[in-house]
Amino acid sequence: MIALLLACSAPASDSGHAKATTTTQTAGETGTQDTDTTQNTQTQETPTKDTGTVDCSWEGTTGFAVGDLVQNLSLQGCDGRAVQLHDVCGAAASVVFGVYGWCPPCMEHISLLEPLREGRDLNALIAIIEDPLGVPATVDYCAQVRDLYGMEAIWTADPEGAMAGFGGPGTVLVLDAEGIIRLARDDATDDAITAAVDEALAR
Repeated sequence: MIALLLACSAPASDSGHAKATTTTQTAGETGTQDTDTTQNTQTQETPTKDTGTVDCSWEGTTGFAVGDLVQNLSLQGCDGRAVQLHDVCGAAASVVFGVYGWCPPCMEHISLLEPLREGRDLNALIAIIEDPLGVPATVDYCAQVRDLYGMEAIWTADPEGAMAGFGGPGTVLVLDAEGIIRLARDDATDDAITAAVDEALAR
């Protein structure tokens, strides 16, 4: 979230584990027959990164075109929590799929995610804009699609259609580690998406 992307039209509407660092300090007393050894152990934990809540900063003027720092859209997680598009940061490259439930070829973009991840440091965000009836996606529908595909990603609903700023149904964004858009197309083939990901990883 393919190689042959079919045209879609909207339907008519009736309305890591924590890393522990251990420091051991030994102090010996001199001038006495016996030597006392004191051992102080201190453990410092590094929080494990939680996909979807990565705290990293992509700063600068944002936009919607290739070469721009990606616009930070406000989305809604399948669990109802607030999500921003910049939450996908934290990997050497990221891919964002904008999909519509009524457009099967658009949904099929999602299936490219698993082969893309093979041997690549890649994060992913999937924004579901509408359900199969053309109704703005709800968190319940978002959860249904997430459970159907069962892929690790930041799954979101985009009922306001914010992703439309990047293109039409089936839009795919590829971002580099700094959040710069390297691909933004609604007609991209598998090969074009893969090439853009590899280009972003090479930077």
